[in-house]
Amino acid sequence: MQPEYASGASSSEKCVEWRKDGWAGEIASSSTLYAWLAAGGHAERLMSTENVEHVLKASPRTRSMHLTGLPGATRESEDFFLKLYDLPGIRGVVNRLVGRHRAPRVWRLSWAMIRAGVPIPRPHGYFVPSPRWSGRQSLFLSEWISQTRHATELARDADLRHHVIESRTFCMHVADIVASMHNAMLYHGDLKWSNIICDHADGIWLVDFDASHQEARPHEVAAARDLGRFLADASTYETSETWRQAFLDRYVQQRAGSAVEAIRYVRRFSLATQRRHHRQRAGG
Repeated sequence: MQPEYASGASSSEKCVEWRKDGWAGEIASSSTLYAWLAAGGHAERLMSTENVEHVLKASPRTRSMHLTGLPGATRESEDFFLKLYDLPGIRGVVNRLVGRHRAPRVWRLSWAMIRAGVPIPRPHGYFVPSPRWSGRQSLFLSEWISQTRHATELARDADLRHHVIESRTFCMHVADIVASMHNAMLYHGDLKWSNIICDHADGIWLVDFDASHQEARPHEVAAARDLGRFLADASTYETSETWRQAFLDRYVQQRAGSAVEAIRYVRRFSLATQRRHHRQRAGG
């Protein structure tokens, strides 16, 4: 029997379409974001800096931020994680012409993860230009989970490493989560330890679904790549061979159907992925 995880949202939660002032999207109806928009809030204001606690990560195509409430909200609002996507250059022009913004894709995958029982921050909404070809930027908002630390931080802290990382609880829980995701034919695409966060109650959450995808049938190569990426970091942070083997054994145990193909691909591709990431780190 697998442990239960709080995903932060009900898979049956009602989502409503939103279209106003040059922006369109979907919002969870129970979110304070929906109440804020209904009271006159504007999607454009979400890109301002007035409620940005800090910028978590920035690149030419994405910017991740912690919002302390909503701009100009008339009542107290919860904190949000905001990711801003940009489509620059010639390729961006092509993607805009066909309406291929990233925020709606992350929104759909987030809800697929929740339906599969994968613990992720609750999605609140997304916005794209309307019409979609008219602008470069799109926005995705989700729950901000306070008092969390990345697994990478825990692995570097001697006391927390012993309490969390080296315990079989962390190993087994991550294996269960990844198996549930793969059983739903969902693949993370970048399952490094910095995309796994732990809260103050030792709950485990997956984040960052920019490279994620869902397939119509099991894709053991994609599954093995997820595992290989996770195990590459596990090896980097000097977990034991016994720990890594226990993780794989638990994962295979929780996978639906025959595990023969999964074992073959996992061992082949996860080891190859580990070697590739070790070479990249050595070269960097």
